[in-house]
Amino acid sequence: MPRAQYWRTVALDADTDSDEQLHMQLHVESSGLDSPELDPLLRAVADDELANVIVTPPGLEWLYHPYDGGADVILPTREQRDALKLEYRSWLSNHPAWL
Repeated sequence: MPRAQYWRTVALDADTDSDEQLHMQLHVESSGLDSPELDPLLRAVADDELANVIVTPPGLEWLYHPYDGGADVILPTREQRDALKLEYRSWLSNHPAWL
């Protein structure tokens, strides 16, 4: 997102083959789900040009984590998860582990 602000830096798990500590800088931007900037962001993720994106409302009631092969949705209750799974079952993988 063009107006994303730096939020914090987090240390990543150290690579066992290296003594170098890796860090990731996190940025945040407040924007509505109808923002015209959201489509290009999601397209960049789908095209594997951008990674580690999470879309969520301000209260963090749910999380949407898209990646180049799909997306993960994290909901507050099993009931909401199961309802979403049922509504969009045709989108799910046929793999036994839902991968």
